[in-house]
Amino acid sequence: MNKINKRIIGLICILLMVFSFGVNTFAEENKQKTVKIGYVYAVNYEEGKEGEYKRGSGYEYFQRIAYLTGWKYEYVYGSFSECYKMLVDGEIDLFGNVSYTPERAELFNFSDYPQGKDTYWLYAGHDDTVLTSGDTSKLNNCRIGVTKGSFQAGVLAEWLENKQIFAEIVPCSGYDEMMNRLDAGEIDAFAAPDLSSTYNYPAIFNIGFSDYYFAVAKDRTDILDELNAALYEIQNTDSDFNTALTTKYFYKMSSKLSFNEDEKAWLNEHDNTIRIGCFDNYLPFIGKNGDDFVGVFNTVIEKLRNEYGVNIILSTYHSVAEMKEAINKDEIDMAGPVVADLYLAELDDYVLTNKYY
Repeated sequence: MNKINKRIIGLICILLMVFSFGVNTFAEENKQKTVKIGYVYAVNYEEGKEGEYKRGSGYEYFQRIAYLTGWKYEYVYGSFSECYKMLVDGEIDLFGNVSYTPERAELFNFSDYPQGKDTYWLYAGHDDTVLTSGDTSKLNNCRIGVTKGSFQAGVLAEWLENKQIFAEIVPCSGYDEMMNRLDAGEIDAFAAPDLSSTYNYPAIFNIGFSDYYFAVAKDRTDILDELNAALYEIQNTDSDFNTALTTKYFYKMSSKLSFNEDEKAWLNEHDNTIRIGCFDNYLPFIGKNGDDFVGVFNTVIEKLRNEYGVNIILSTYHSVAEMKEAINKDEIDMAGPVVADLYLAELDDYVLTNKYY
């Protein structure tokens, strides 16, 4: 028995030594590999400037890659155009959020797997009541800003041509210039990816979409091979990673939301008021703290009041049955929160909103 135990212990020790040697060898090979990456400050995508706390979907994706490759990053900060030029010149090794074109593929390499999907929008001014009507013909003779040399510049030109809209395209250096010129009345709208929609301008038209990729300097094929292997591992073990990461940082953004013409008409017919039924003790969704409502649902209500100027009247009930009866008697316009069951809603002839939690 003692001999068997010793042999087992000896085998375990050998396995531990082999495993340790393998891990240490991997670390030795990779601990010196520092990868220079372009880092563009963008809300919810790559937050945190030099020396600051970092977060965002792009930052988190880079960290997942680093866990699999053993890379260490040297962050090189700049605007998109600055980082793009550094990538072309070989001054950085890796850059994210780059849309593919055959012309760009001549300048640097693209990852085999996309990092995500961009949706491109036209954004109007905060107080614009013409372009937010949903009528594309209103864009005729407008001045539309777009980042010079960007992928969305081509998307915008193609969209305008397909829609037979005659508008002036105004090249700009980036988002800041476009927003400043829009606020100053020098342009009427600007085109930008959905990732930039945190700037709280109403999105008026979806003009296209495309996958975007990680881009690698032309001479860093070693990085490209390791990157592709890491991306394959991520997609193979977590096929929803890209979508989940985007949802985590961007799903709850409401800056691109605005009322359409039907919604505006309904509000006008109802004195800009929505009557809502809710529970008085259903936390964390909704509840009362003294005379004040609290909870997740109340946050949505406060946003409607403060950012959209809608008058909200709340009425409390003790059961879903009571709220249904109130809707049927036209005492309230909507009620919640309720379970998002499409079949039950169909039986009661109700319409479900999008989920909010």
